Order: sequence, then C-alpha cells, then structure tokens
Amino acid sequence: VIVSAMPRRMAGVAVLVAQLGTSFLAAADSPAPHLVFMLGDEIGWNNVGWHSNISLTPQMYALAAGGVTLDRHYVQRWCAPTRTALMTGRYPYNVGLNEYSHGVQEERSAVPLAFDMLPKLLKSAPVPYRTHMLAKWHLGYFTQAHTPVGRGFDSYFGFLLGQSTHDTRGSQVSHTCQISVTDLYNSTQPANTTPFATNHVYNTDMYSELATDLIADHAANHADDPFFFYMPFQNSHAPYQCPQRYLDLYPSLPANKSQRCFNAMVSAVDESVGKLVAALKVHGLYSNTILIYSSDNGGPAEMSNNLPLRGAKFGVFEGSFRVPAFIHSALLPPAVVGTISEKLFHVTDWYVTLARLGGVSLERIHNQSGPVPPDGMDVWDAVTSPTTASPRTMIVHEFDPIEDIYAVRSGDWKLIWGKSLGNSDWIPDVSYDTGCSYLLPPVNTTHPTPPSEVAPMHQAVSSDQSRGQTRADVAGTPSITCTAASPCLFNVVRDPTEHEDPLHNARSNPNVVRQLQQQLAAYTSGRYTGGLDQAVTTEDAYCRMIKTTRWVHPYDDGVQPSPPPPPSPVPPLPPAVVAKINGTWCQGCRETPPTPEWMAVTASGNNDIVVTPINCTGCCWTTAKGTASADGKTLTLVASGKVSGKPPCTKDQGGTLSKDTTAPGGYSIVWTVEHWKSWIKLA
Repeated sequence: VIVSAMPRRMAGVAVLVAQLGTSFLAAADSPAPHLVFMLGDEIGWNNVGWHSNISLTPQMYALAAGGVTLDRHYVQRWCAPTRTALMTGRYPYNVGLNEYSHGVQEERSAVPLAFDMLPKLLKSAPVPYRTHMLAKWHLGYFTQAHTPVGRGFDSYFGFLLGQSTHDTRGSQVSHTCQISVTDLYNSTQPANTTPFATNHVYNTDMYSELATDLIADHAANHADDPFFFYMPFQNSHAPYQCPQRYLDLYPSLPANKSQRCFNAMVSAVDESVGKLVAALKVHGLYSNTILIYSSDNGGPAEMSNNLPLRGAKFGVFEGSFRVPAFIHSALLPPAVVGTISEKLFHVTDWYVTLARLGGVSLERIHNQSGPVPPDGMDVWDAVTSPTTASPRTMIVHEFDPIEDIYAVRSGDWKLIWGKSLGNSDWIPDVSYDTGCSYLLPPVNTTHPTPPSEVAPMHQAVSSDQSRGQTRADVAGTPSITCTAASPCLFNVVRDPTEHEDPLHNARSNPNVVRQLQQQLAAYTSGRYTGGLDQAVTTEDAYCRMIKTTRWVHPYDDGVQPSPPPPPSPVPPLPPAVVAKINGTWCQGCRETPPTPEWMAVTASGNNDIVVTPINCTGCCWTTAKGTASADGKTLTLVASGKVSGKPPCTKDQGGTLSKDTTAPGGYSIVWTVEHWKSWIKLA
C-alpha cells in the first residue's frame, strides 16, 4: 500500500480538512485534560517489561497494560531531532535541523523561534495551560528566548545540552570548548543556588522530587487550570551511571557490564514514573490526565537491546526509530484499554493531537504556528477507536541532503539509500564491557530502597516480537550498501525485523521504488528553507566566556555575563606550617595490607604547594599544584600534566588536609574523588 504523492503545502491543507472532528472534544463542557508526556532517553525496543524477559519495568508495564500499547510508534534516529519533532510537530529537516552537527555547534544554534513549540501552543487554548518541564532540553539556549521558559514553559529545571552526569556534582559534559562545565538550569538562571547543585542526588530521585512538588502545587493553587507536564528523562543516556539499589535488581547479570548497568538505569526511570503517577492520584488529578510514554530513539549499540529489530541509534533501520510507547488514561474508552495498537504513529503527531485535546483551533495549529504547517496529524480518534484507521500512512524517517541520507516509509514499504546508514546488525544482547561508572554518594539526603513492586513480573509480547534472543534474531548479512541507483527496499509489516534481502525487494518491485522516491520528492518540495537560529557570538568568543563562567547559560541576548569576583588573596604560610607540609607522603599506607605509593610534597612561605608522584603506578597526573590555609588544615590542589593510565581522573580535583591521630605527628590529605585514599606524611 502506498499513498499518493502530494506536495508538502498541499498535504498540510489536506490534513487540516481531514481533522475537523476529534471525538474527545464532542462534549464542550468537559474540562480540558491534563497532559503528561514522558520521554525515555535511548531506551531500546527490548528494554521494557512488555517486550523483554530481562528488563524490570513494572510501573510502566502496568500503565501500558491498563492503556493502549503503541506497537508501531516511530521517532527520529537520535536525540535532538526527536525532541524537535515533538515540540514543533515538524520533521527535523523542516525546521532546519540538518545543519545541526554539520558545522553549527550545539551551544551556538537552536530551533528557530519562528516555530511555536507545544507549550506556547497550549497557552493559546481557550483555557490556557500551565506548562512545566524537567530534565533534558537539547534544543538550543544561546538566548533566553531559546530556553524552555522562553519557548512557553512556566517553569523548567534540568540541563540544557544533550548529555550530563547523573549525579549533580557539576554535571560535567564534553563541551565544544573541550572543558568541563556545569549544566544545571533553573527556569531563567543557573541552578547554582539550589541544593541540587551540590548534593549529588541521582537524577531520577531529583526529578521525581521536583515532579511531585509541581503536581502538589498545581492541585493546591491552580486546580481550575489544565496543565502540560513534559518529562524527558535523562536515563538511559551516557555516561552510564546508576545507584547500587537498582543494580541489585539484576543479580543474575554480570557485574560491571553493559546489560546490568543499562537495565538498572531503565528501572530507575520506571520507579520515577511510578512516583509521578502516584502523585497524580494522591492529589486528585489522575482521573483527568492523559499520560504518554515514548523513547526518543532506539538504544545505542552494545549497550541497550533493540532485538528482534535491526540496527541501533543513528541508523535508518527499525531498531533506530521504532520504539516502545504507550498511552494511559482514565479517559480512554473501555474498548481500547488493554489493547495493542498496530496502527502507524509518529512523534510529530503528538504536537497536533495534544493541542487539539487542549482545545487549540486548527487554524492556530496549522496556519499560525510556523512558516510551514506541521507534519503531525491528529491521531486521537485512531487511539481511542478500535475501528478508526490512523490518518498517518507515510513517514519521512530521514531527509538529509548534507549527509546524503534518505529514508521514507509509505504503507507497508520503507526505502533507504545514501551514506552513513548506521549500524545494520542485529546486535546480540550480551554483556559487553561497558559497565556503570562511579557516582558520588548523595550529601545530606537519603533515598529509600525501591518499593517491593520493582520486581520481575509477567511480560506481554506483541504480535511480531520474540521472547528472549534466538538464532534468527542475530542472523543475516549485516553489511549493506544502499545507493540512489540501487536503493534498499523493506516490507516492514511483512518483515518487521528486516531479514529479507532489500536489494532483491527493490529489483522485484521497481514501481514501488519509483513511487516512494517520487513521493519523498513531492512531499519535501515545500519544506522550510531556512536554517537554525545561530548565535552572533563566535566560537572563540564563546569559549573564552565559558572558560570564565564554567556554567551553561544563555549568553547572546545582549547582556554579557557578569565577570567573576577577583580571587581572595592567598595568605602566606607560617614557617611551622611549611615544615608540616614539606616532605614525603604515602598513599595507601593505611590499607591492610599496605599498598604504598609515594608523593613528594613541597611548600613555600608564599603558599605555593606542589605534589609530585615518586612511585605511583595508579597516578594519572604528573603534578598537582595548589594552596593551603594559614593553619595548614585545608589544602586545595589542582592536578595537571599528562592525564593517562588508571584509575582515570579529571583535570580539577580538590582535597583537605587534616590532623591524623592514627599517624603520630602526621597529617593526611583526603581527596574528594572516589579512588583517592588517605595520605600519610612520614614521621
């Protein structure tokens, strides 16, 4: 089945005409529903309980089983494009996102302000929505107008870039400027004055606490208003980190390996989802709330589990953009509760569908929300009626002339061609070497062990899913070349795991190939021709600024960041303190048995401290320099020089110097990073 080709702008008009009815809106006196959209980060097809016999997600499993499982729900092939599609209702190419990562740095570009995002759209509803967001943004921030609050959210707490540590020790990220910075933002300013900036709490605990507070506040102070809550979880994106209490849920999986770490991170999301739903029920909001869950893309290769689907994140195979999803609500008709829908949906559809559920007019959605109409469609009737077909019959999975990557789906057929098509393997779900990295323990906060319901339970399997891993899952010819002259054609309904020979399919169905290529050309002919919004500030100027502030925040709105205060003068050291510090120190001498590693520590009266390894096989630095307090009780050091070897260390590390009563006449330096032990000065 192939739908007829239609120019992009004509398609928008046709969609508008086709969507003049939404059954939910029939009762004009019904209050607008509360809307909650939960987006998992890189959670693979087979990393959820209703597909897997390994992953423990009982909270989400129960919501899916009590709602509608969306078995053919598609997103984009990686993070930012899916978030763009959800927030704008447009395919990423249709807002200029092809420029992203093609010479325009993440910190210096953003989704154009010409497009109204979903929270702003919901503000134009007959009863304006209150809108809140937590966690990962990843859509640009170089001016305040490009941040979540600038795009229509009443409040926001989270990180603005695409990746962050999962404790809040500073949320260090690998930056364009190749430095470590802090990325934690609170609505309109850095979150450096909040407890979360220093208490190292795990991200799902932090966001669960904030979500519960938002829900309680809404019930107490804004009960007459509808709310939209967007929760794009940080898990299970790299860096891979997880508290032990979730790792302990998987005792049968090898420790310090990918399977255990990744599934534990997914279980942390599941517990957070359960807390969110519990808060809705406690505060009397659940009965009028629509909850939607989706992953943002397929899981990463050799970390997640996308089987039996082919491929992984960044690719154009089903494992890249067919993801676990469901909708749950007390408002769903009984006829669809507990069902698995095989209808076709795309993440862009929620922009239109949620706006219509909120009462936003079709004119506002299609003609007044951006330079080109949305690609999304109102799919509510298809979700809520067993007999109503989805209006969606086509998906532009990828249209990237810069990278020369194309993928289009129409009816049962998918056609792909170009360069860099991504991982084409059926990736075995085994324990690879990438395990969880270290997390700092929370400070001045406690989080109980997970509730007893986080435990194995019966797993539902949809029509074309395999239980566990079979030989067929990983069999096939992974290496594949698909060009414009010789594209690859898959029937993804008959062959959802893409095991058939796609070149043979193309040769056997030349009319299908030609029609899909023509359809893609016709649909994209009316696309948005502008690019991303870009900062005026140059990359060099930006790097100079961020090296001073060390904090991610808007910087190009005409207001230069305030310079940091000058450092306090360092007091000179008394000769007695210099004598205490100078000498040879031992790391590991307290251990049983001792594992001594020697350091030479020198101090001067003008308070220059230098630490040099003498015989330290585990050191990954050549010199540490710093200062001490006048009494010698506090020592601040910065490691420098070659960073190599194990255990790894970052460029900035601090420690304290304190009296050691167990070492006569000695002092110990205690570094605040996990792998450093107490040091003892030799008597």
